[in-house]
Parts: sequence; structure tokens; C-alpha cells
Amino acid sequence: MVTRVHPTFWLALGIAAVFGFAREFFMLTAAVTLHEMTHVIMGLVFHARVTEFIITPLGETAVIKGLERKPPGVRAAVILAGPALNLAIGYLGVRVFNVTDFAMPEKGLGPGYFFAANIALGAFNLLPAFPLDGGRFCQMVLGNIIGAARANRLLCGISRFFAVLLIAAGVVQLTLFSYNISLYCIGVYIIKNLPREQLKLSFEFFCYFSPGRGADQRITPIKFFTVTSQSSMEDLIDCLRWDTFSVFNIYFENGGTASFSERDLMRHIKENGLTGRAGELVYEEF
Repeated sequence: MVTRVHPTFWLALGIAAVFGFAREFFMLTAAVTLHEMTHVIMGLVFHARVTEFIITPLGETAVIKGLERKPPGVRAAVILAGPALNLAIGYLGVRVFNVTDFAMPEKGLGPGYFFAANIALGAFNLLPAFPLDGGRFCQMVLGNIIGAARANRLLCGISRFFAVLLIAAGVVQLTLFSYNISLYCIGVYIIKNLPREQLKLSFEFFCYFSPGRGADQRITPIKFFTVTSQSSMEDLIDCLRWDTFSVFNIYFENGGTASFSERDLMRHIKENGLTGRAGELVYEEF
């Protein structure tokens, strides 16, 4: 595992130290580190590979490979492990240690800040927006209900909405609490990285449904779809689910029937792009 510290992390630390917020910065960093390390540990438990650990001013990111073919329950466990730990720590602070000083005092720093940071971090990461854990979890769930491609488009729109909301809240936060631009920075980060996130989603989608993968790597059950011979490639792609193998049935006007699988669809797209119609993928059977 390669660990990288983004140069802006040191810049943010220096700014926090200049304005007297170094301790808060370190406590928040500790909460984020616990969050990400929980993802890493859960990934390793389920035999995934952790290739990179990136530390930035806005948080840390663990790059975990090999989860895409794991059962939904395993993926959910890894995704939700981080927020669950943060909320559990916050609960311990309130219920077990009876910590109540969540607000930062003007002088000194109470232990409540650490527990409050964990509660805020856990709840925030459950928002259904990319690249947060809540967005990844909703991507998995909705991708099996409305289709993986549709879910990606929907969640990108929701992510943009939350980013604008965070930027607006950040402006209000700055007027109430001097020098605190955390919400504003997070909103800008989401907006700025959304185009790259969309490209990443498209890449992951086509890698996942690649026709070159073996049949044993696409788990059952099989889901059947009825389409017309004029259905476009985009319409067919919207049918694909993460955890089912898609089979398409065509009923022609002359009474003929035919079928093809998602593998045939992705092979056609690999060779011809998104041009063509569903009828071109099959030979009619009478």
C-alpha cells in the first residue's frame, strides 16, 4: 500500500496553526483516519487489495481494489464501516463517557470536540452524494433497482445539488464563525471533482460489464428484459444491474423471437460503439 500526503495538507495545517486551530485540525484528522482505516481493515478482511492511501486537507481516501465482484453484503459492509465507526465513537462519548461539551470553548479544547467531529463525519458521509460513502452505497442499491447507468446519472445530479447546498451553507457558516470555511470547501471540492467522478463511473461501468470477463465472474440470478428490435444501445445499457446477469428477449412483429445477453451487448458496443439497434444483435428464430 502506497501512502501519499497531498502538498495542500501541509498548507492547511500551517494555516490552522497560524489561526490557532492546530489541535482541532489534528483531532479532526484523527477522526478521518479512524474512518478510512476501518474501510481498509474491512476490505482486507474480505480479501480486497488496498493499493493507495491519500491524505488531503479535506479528508483521506483509501483506494480499494477487488470489491466490485464481491457479494452486495460484503460491499455494503466495507462501504458503511467507516461511518458506522464514527457514529459508534460519538455514541460512546455521549452515552458511556457522558460527554456534553460538544461546543468548542473559547479557551482550551474539550474532549467533546473529538466525539462531535466523529458524529458529524459519520452523518455527513452517509449523504447520498459522490464521492461520499452514502453515494457509493446508494449507487450499489439503486444500481440493482433502476439500473447501474441510471443510478450513476441520478446520483451525479444529487451530488451537484448537495454541493450547491454546501456552498450556500458555507457562506452562512463563514458569516457566523470567522475563518471556518469547511462546508464551502467541501462543496467546491464536490463540484470540481464531479466531472472526473463521472468519467471514473463510466470507466468502472464498462470494466465491470466487459465481455472479456468470464461467466463465473457475473453472479446469478438472471434477470430477463423484453425489448423491441428498435431499442437503442443506450436503452439496453440502462437495463444492466450490478448483481444480476441480464438477458434480453425480442418479439418481432412477424412472430419471431430472439434473445441475447449482456455479454453480446457489451461485445457489440466494444466493436461498434453505441450505434445500432437491438435487432442487429440477434438472428430471428422461428
